[in-house]
Amino acid sequence: AEARTEIVAFTDDDTEVDPAWASRIAGAFAADPELACVSGPVLAARLGSPEERAADVALAWNKGFTPRRFTLAEPPADSPIFPFAPGLFGIGANLAVRAGAARAVGGFDEAMGPGTPTHGGEDCEFLVRMILAGNVLGYAPGAYLWHHHRPDQAALNTQLEGYAVGLGSFLAKVALSPQGRSVALRRLPAAVARLRHISDREAGAG
Repeated sequence: AEARTEIVAFTDDDTEVDPAWASRIAGAFAADPELACVSGPVLAARLGSPEERAADVALAWNKGFTPRRFTLAEPPADSPIFPFAPGLFGIGANLAVRAGAARAVGGFDEAMGPGTPTHGGEDCEFLVRMILAGNVLGYAPGAYLWHHHRPDQAALNTQLEGYAVGLGSFLAKVALSPQGRSVALRRLPAAVARLRHISDREAGAG
């Protein structure tokens, strides 16, 4: 809310950014003036323990190395529940937005995320709201960083449980939004199947 620059970038305290991360984000916005938001790959900083490897599979934060562009007018063929696929547009650990576009949709919901009862989901909900508002979101594979996954099973279980609660809060807010509900109802069968898949994957990781 207090940002004085046109573009604001976000990461987490358990990540390490590539030295060229900021310049590659700036380059993505410069190359496509229509972009309101850009995300990039979140790679594993270490894969030395079984828990770190399990986290990398369960979290699936690396969305590949092909540039992508998302708009409500042109739904991607590989996402039957677009725009409600959690993580499709990236995550808050590697995210940059045009401040004006973020303010126009109300910014992040402070009732969600770390330190709140939902534990998470604020980034997914914000990005879906950006799409529903007609914004263009992009994925820049060159803007990568590394995340330190949880090194032990207890910490990983706590993280995944928190994400499950956050996912539930994200879906609940979508259901309560008139615009979100209208779009979601058309994709409800696919959304239920996807939610079941995510729950089964998290149960397997635990």
